[in-house]
Amino acid sequence: MKVTLELHTEPRITPVPPDLAKALAKAKLTAGFDTAASSRRKEFVRSVVDAKTPETRERRIQKVIATLHATKSGPALNGV
Repeated sequence: MKVTLELHTEPRITPVPPDLAKALAKAKLTAGFDTAASSRRKEFVRSVVDAKTPETRERRIQKVIATLHATKSGPALNGV
């Protein structure tokens, strides 16, 4: 068996939906979002994008905001 490892040096960019970006900016949490691990940013975005109704989408955006607020003064990111 042969295994090849490749080092990816390019930044991992997760496209942020406009409504999430607006909520992050309003809450002054864009920098906090941008400094989160790429896997965490991806999970935040996925949770919002996968919402089936506008109400669910809004609740999930608010949950992302609350999670980022909690991490500004607390422990590491715990669940979305």
